[in-house]
Amino acid sequence: MTNARPTVYDVADRAGVSIATVSFAFRKPDKVAEKTRKAVLSAARDLGYLPSGSARGLASGRTGVLGLHLFDRGSHNGPPMPDAFPIFDDEVQHGFIAECRDHGVGALLSSGRPALAEAVDTAGRVDGLAVLPTKTAHDMLSTVSATIPVVMISTGTGPGHHVVVDNAAGVRMLIEHLTQTHGVSTLGWVGPDDIDDFVDRKTAFTEITTALLGAQAVEVLDVEPITSNTRFDAALERARAGTLPDAIVCTSDIFAIALIDQLAEAGVQVPQDVRVVGFDGLLAGRLSDPTLTTVRQPMELIGRTAARILLAEIESAFGEPQTVVLPVSLEVGHSCGC
Repeated sequence: MTNARPTVYDVADRAGVSIATVSFAFRKPDKVAEKTRKAVLSAARDLGYLPSGSARGLASGRTGVLGLHLFDRGSHNGPPMPDAFPIFDDEVQHGFIAECRDHGVGALLSSGRPALAEAVDTAGRVDGLAVLPTKTAHDMLSTVSATIPVVMISTGTGPGHHVVVDNAAGVRMLIEHLTQTHGVSTLGWVGPDDIDDFVDRKTAFTEITTALLGAQAVEVLDVEPITSNTRFDAALERARAGTLPDAIVCTSDIFAIALIDQLAEAGVQVPQDVRVVGFDGLLAGRLSDPTLTTVRQPMELIGRTAARILLAEIESAFGEPQTVVLPVSLEVGHSCGC
C-alpha cells in the first residue's frame, strides 16, 4: 500500500479539470467559476492535497517568500545591552510579516553576525531580501543584490533600495522643543556614530544647534558604543564638577535611559539638574522614570514599506533604486522638564 502524497494530477483527475484549473483554484480563485472551484477544493479535501510551494517555485522561478535579515548590531567591544535593539527589530519584523501576509506571500526571518554567510543563506530561499545591516555589510550585500531585489533598512547607502526615517527632522524637533519650550542655551551630545542612523543624527545635532545657538553651545560628550559595561565618563565627570550643559541629546533611547540611570547613581536628577532626551520611541522610554522625551520612528511602517518595495520590484514596478524617507514625530515625556 502506498502512502504517496497526492499530487495536482490526482486532484485534476478527481475533479475532472485540468491541472492549470487546479492551480488557479488555489492561487487565483477569482479566475475560476464558483462551481468549478468548489469541485477542485472538494477533491483536494477528499485526497488530503495541499499545494506545494516548492513545486510552484519550480514552475514560476519564485519561492513565494520574502526574507528579512537583521544583522547583529551589538558592539564588538563587549556584550551588548540586552534591550539595545530587540524592541526596534520586533516592531519592524511585525510590520514586514503583516505586509507579507496581506499580500499572500510568506516571510522568512533570520539574524546573525555582521558576515555574509547568514544573509546569503536566507537570500537563497526567497524572492527578495530586506536587511537591517551594519556598515561593514554594505559591500558584501552587493553579491546578494545582483541576484534578487534587496532593501536596506535604516541606511541611505549601500546596494539596492533604501527605507530610512527623517533623522534630521527628528533632531530638529528635539532641539526646538528644548530651546523654545524650556529656554535651553547649551546642548550636549551622547552616542556613537557607528551606524548610519547615528551618523545622521549626530551631524544634524551639530549643524542645527550651531545654527540656532552658535558653536559655543555645542558639546560632544560620550561617543562610546553602548554595551552592558559602558560608562558615560565625560558626562559623569561634568556632573561631578557641576558643569553639565542645560540638556543632553542622546542618539537613541537606549543611551538616554542608560545615561539617566548613571546620572541618578551620581546624585544628578533628570530633569531637575539636566534635561535628557532620546530618539527612537521605544516602549522602554515610556516605562522609564522619568518617562522619556523622544522622537518616534514609525517602526511597523518601516517593515511594511520594505516588504512593499520588494513586492513591487518583483513585479517590475520599479526601475532605478528607490529611497523612501518616512516621517517621525515628537513624543514628549517628563525627562525634558515637561
